[in-house]
Amino acid sequence: MTLSKRITFRFLHRIARIEPSPVQSFHHVRTPLSLRRSFISSKGETTVFQQAKNAWNSTKTTWYPIPLSLGIAWLAVNHFYKISQREEDHNGIKVEGPLYLRLYASLPLRYLSQCWGYINDIVLPVWLRAPVYRTYSFVCGCNLDEMEETDLTKFENLGQFFYRTIKPNVRTIASKKEASLVSPADGRVLHFGEIVHDEIEQVKGITYSLNALLGKNPKNMNAEGATYIPKKGNSLFFTVIYLAPGDYHRFHSPTEWHIELMRHFAGEMFSVSPSMVKQLRHLFSLNERVSLLGTWSHGLFSMVPVAATNVGKIILNFAPNLLTNVPHAELDRKLGEHIEELVNNNGSKLTYKRGEEMGGFKLGSTVVLVFEAPKSFKFHIEEGQKIKLGEPIGLI
Repeated sequence: MTLSKRITFRFLHRIARIEPSPVQSFHHVRTPLSLRRSFISSKGETTVFQQAKNAWNSTKTTWYPIPLSLGIAWLAVNHFYKISQREEDHNGIKVEGPLYLRLYASLPLRYLSQCWGYINDIVLPVWLRAPVYRTYSFVCGCNLDEMEETDLTKFENLGQFFYRTIKPNVRTIASKKEASLVSPADGRVLHFGEIVHDEIEQVKGITYSLNALLGKNPKNMNAEGATYIPKKGNSLFFTVIYLAPGDYHRFHSPTEWHIELMRHFAGEMFSVSPSMVKQLRHLFSLNERVSLLGTWSHGLFSMVPVAATNVGKIILNFAPNLLTNVPHAELDRKLGEHIEELVNNNGSKLTYKRGEEMGGFKLGSTVVLVFEAPKSFKFHIEEGQKIKLGEPIGLI
């Protein structure tokens, strides 16, 4: 064998004896998902999210159908439980109407309104405020030209924007010669008229009790159970004004009067839109509200701010500690029950002048006026009419 052949043979023999290093080994053992590391240690491994996705896709899922009848039965039991609970809470006042209306009444609207209230209070980034408020104004028809604060970035959240003030000169308060009573807010006239047999007409053919709305006045109860009895020659009248989400949300005094008593009723958060008013009887005596009872120059005068779906917050300037639509766990009474508080101003009567601001809502709602006046009182409004703060309601 030649020298060159010997060298070639020895070289090939050495190569054949070389053992692979650990770096060159590609041996792989599959481990259970629970034992795999949740971080990336090499180019070939996947993240824990990808591993979870692969495990989900490879797991066989078996679906077991629930009979439709069982689902309907559960909904029915849950619905009637809520209805019976509401009747117990509201002293026997029932939600009347077709099935869809009773199903609507069983929704957790108080809870949803509380959630919306939390969203309203979220502080928005400065750059986002103007676009959000302008979009809301476009959708709901807000008049931004009337705002006292023209810089939209000054409103930290939706709640502040809803409760915005308007310029003093954009509303004219009618004089006493023009009207005995003026509108307490911007809104739409839902209904008005005379109270007959202690019943307020919600819409034509649907009434609700005056006692249920204001609370009973046992000292003045007559044989028929009526507790608000007008003087001889007088009658009781009412007006209902609906505030839409785009309206100015503060309410003012409709006349000169004294507030003597405040009754806060814990209640529902049903919508008070015109369509719901036409369908849901006892709506205003079911919803959360604050009845302000007092007198004016002609006898009884009452103003009732009524809360509604979304937020449900009522603000009264003279009662900063008033809390409405609190969670059930924090309620100290059943729905429909009220607590009452004597109202005074450092020992004297709390008096409001015509057009003076009293409070407002966080989102739209309703104001109900109940008042005593001579039988000669005449309304100067029409049902469905758009009305502004300070415009005439009626004249004696």
